[in-house]
Amino acid sequence: MSENGGPGAGRAVAGALLRRLREDAGLSQQASADAISCAKSKISRLEAGLHTVRPADIARLLTLYGVADPIQRDHVLSLAAGRTPGWWHELPLPLWFCAHLALEDDARQIRTYETTVVPSLLQTPAYSLAAARVTSVTGSTAPADQEIWPEVCRRRADRLLNGDRQVRLWAVMEESALTLPVGDPRTRLEQLDALIAAAKTPNVVLQINPAASTYRPRGGPFTLLRRADADPDTVLLHQLHADQALVREEEVAAYRQAHTRLSVAARPPDDTPHLLTRLRAEVAALL
Repeated sequence: MSENGGPGAGRAVAGALLRRLREDAGLSQQASADAISCAKSKISRLEAGLHTVRPADIARLLTLYGVADPIQRDHVLSLAAGRTPGWWHELPLPLWFCAHLALEDDARQIRTYETTVVPSLLQTPAYSLAAARVTSVTGSTAPADQEIWPEVCRRRADRLLNGDRQVRLWAVMEESALTLPVGDPRTRLEQLDALIAAAKTPNVVLQINPAASTYRPRGGPFTLLRRADADPDTVLLHQLHADQALVREEEVAAYRQAHTRLSVAARPPDDTPHLLTRLRAEVAALL
């Protein structure tokens, strides 16, 4: 966890998140105060990070604001309890993504499966922005996103894959994702170079699932995160508007098995650099 202040900083970030959630829900401070039987001034001080509130009251506010995801709820509660905010809270990111990044930051092993684009932790900044356009509902990105997503991409990779505290990443991606025209040829060429380099690093395993694969799981892309402590894995389902977290052991076990089957059906990791180099030559011919 990056050092961005002590317990007071965590409460300030939690307060800002709660204010944003309340406003998104279209509720007044008085309505929130009524929900936990307190004065309006207490909500004002809570949102300013100036007041410590019982976890039970914060949980009631999160329910009032429509936050049901257990990982998102735990994230806000941990900040309110004094957890040091991560670098991602310096950027205007949605709560679900902040919670996702916090899980990543605690992880010692990340296993992921991607179907349409390069796995996000292996994306270059330029490819990341192009992928956001390709996969968005509108086919475009807001002006703010054009600055935020490349920065998020760079900082995630620097901290998790290239920094002092490297995690082990095991990524399986569909072969078709490599041929999807994400960005211009130069963007794709830069991305392929980055994948070739990543596939040769000791903490990254990258496999390609061919079109003729004997296994392709139902559903979309997902990520399994394993923390350094004894907590069980967490599954993140990468859906259209947000990630959905799964924490029940039977659900997690199913996705763990799916990733294991993918690793058997996909091409061996040693084949990856050769396949990427061949594809790179095809893209380079377009320049």
